[in-house]
Amino acid sequence: MSYDDDWPDEAVNERREAIRETIRRVDVSEIRALGKERFGDSADPWAERFNRFLNTHPKARYYQAEVPGGFEIAYCHDTGDALWFLPGSGMGVVQEKGKRFLKELVNSLEPLG
Repeated sequence: MSYDDDWPDEAVNERREAIRETIRRVDVSEIRALGKERFGDSADPWAERFNRFLNTHPKARYYQAEVPGGFEIAYCHDTGDALWFLPGSGMGVVQEKGKRFLKELVNSLEPLG
């Protein structure tokens, strides 16, 4: 089962509400620190991908949120990309449905202009 497809409506609603309550804008150094916490100094392919992305988009607008079950979300509003982390277990790419929700949520939080 992917992170955000095929979940019961109650679980989806619970996750969305948690994201609404916890999402906050962070700078790239905070997102780097999250990556360092999750990967250490390993040569994990996800770590390489994550760091390459941050190096390519150092001035982008990043957001972080927490989801029930210990999941964390890192979202780049400028590119629309998002990753989920489950400390001690793994990580992955947030699927399109989740990215649309994040985009709409952040758009509602940011002032127009």
